[in-house]
Amino acid sequence: MRKDGDPEPLADIDDQIDDQIDAMIDDGTYIKLYRKYFRDPIAADLIVERPKLAKQVMNTDLAPRRR
Repeated sequence: MRKDGDPEPLADIDDQIDDQIDAMIDDGTYIKLYRKYFRDPIAADLIVERPKLAKQVMNTDLAPRRR
């Protein structure tokens, strides 16, 4: 529900956020920002959720650790 009480779901905003994250992955911005602020490998569940990200981090220090 929106702050103004409109019961319309915020699915359209969620879709826009997902589209922007995908665009950031495509142009490399996501990796640049991740490297700037984080040192750990990217979480495996995020790799599953965003397959394009998997291709970018494969065989790098950002690839999820295998157990």
